[in-house]
Amino acid sequence: MAPSFAVLIGGVASIRRASAPTIRHAWHTGVALNYDEIVSDFVQRTRQNLRAAQRLHSSGQGQFYEVTHLINSLLGLVVVPHERMLNKLPATTLADFQTEGLELTILPARRSGPADLKELVHGMRNAVAHFKLEAAGDGGPEIESLTLWNTTPDGTLLWGVRFTPSELRGFVEHLAETLRTAIGQP
Repeated sequence: MAPSFAVLIGGVASIRRASAPTIRHAWHTGVALNYDEIVSDFVQRTRQNLRAAQRLHSSGQGQFYEVTHLINSLLGLVVVPHERMLNKLPATTLADFQTEGLELTILPARRSGPADLKELVHGMRNAVAHFKLEAAGDGGPEIESLTLWNTTPDGTLLWGVRFTPSELRGFVEHLAETLRTAIGQP
């Protein structure tokens, strides 16, 4: 059976059955989604959204939840490589992150933690996708740290990674740049 998709035309939703070329045409014409190359476009748009969000946060106009935005961006940036391009990620060790000025705190549990970027992305993908997150603060409205836990299906803690909001922002921006480079975007 061909997949179905909804098209909003003049305020009326229409459910259609279509072949993959029809759906691809719908995406390219802007009816449902406009991605020419979904992986590279997604990474590029996430990078643009991060810059726009930073400008909004810096302006102080309106209420903005930076950590929530970063978690949303992180979700996409760890799912995309895990599902589409894990083999293209560079062999970056955690020591390389510190050399590059990135801070992340690994919290060992059953395992000592990830050895490299691929293992980190895999574990973070699991943590974010299954919402194994803990936010901590001083009781006020601001989040002071976010911990992501990589667990087994039965809930056994393997390892975690903790970020302050600024460390999380730096990591998300760095991951977006790493993915951009890995897929050959200029």
